[in-house]
Amino acid sequence: MSVKATLSFTEDHIGSVGRERIKLLEAVGREGSISAAARSVGLSYKAAWDGIGAMQNLVAKPLLKKNIGGKNGGGATLTPEALKLIETFHHLETGLATMMKQASDNLSEIGLSSTGLLQGFMMKTSARNVLSGHILSIKSAPPAAFVTISISRKIDIKAEITEKSVERLGLVKGRQVAALIKAPFVRVVPFEDKDNFSEQNRIPGILESITIGKKSVELNVEIGEDKIFIATMRPDDPALKGLMANQPVLALIKAENIIIATC
Repeated sequence: MSVKATLSFTEDHIGSVGRERIKLLEAVGREGSISAAARSVGLSYKAAWDGIGAMQNLVAKPLLKKNIGGKNGGGATLTPEALKLIETFHHLETGLATMMKQASDNLSEIGLSSTGLLQGFMMKTSARNVLSGHILSIKSAPPAAFVTISISRKIDIKAEITEKSVERLGLVKGRQVAALIKAPFVRVVPFEDKDNFSEQNRIPGILESITIGKKSVELNVEIGEDKIFIATMRPDDPALKGLMANQPVLALIKAENIIIATC
């Protein structure tokens, strides 16, 4: 049996930064802009931007330094933290490949499937929003539990899960976790309407972009520290009326729509 190793990691617990996204980051370093990097690796600008955003949501410090102006309207360079992420990824990938090669013969002898072994090494998710953080508190309200997670220096979010899930995941105060939120579960409204909504999570930010499609509208909300929430809303949602880029907004998320993941 031949065993091949595929590495995917984040700060320390969610496998959302893999080889393809590292290649994208490297391309930004070579090409000097996200648009040129996207062309270099065969991605659309939107897919590249989403990939950069997903990586940034899982890293505490900025990965890119944005340059204003220039021949093509600006560009981007890698920060020291981005270079360290790339270097660390390649070191770990090399080490993992060596380890799995050495283990291959032993796995064959005991009849262990490589698929079964590697399943737990990596998690992929369809959720557009994956943010790392640490648990600030866990409040029991049987059969539910409310878990407060710090995702940045200024922003905490509250997730509602079951008490059994708290026990099964081994959740405790201070533990690093990831908050997973599907884009349709995020609703964006003008900041001035903040008192008109009752969602447990009302996160302030700046509306970075609006992309209008036939069946949905995608909104990117920057919430600080280079972290972005992605929302998809119905075109007929009244909250969309009058929303414009660079406008202060709130990202509304119900606590029951946040999934907590651990390694």
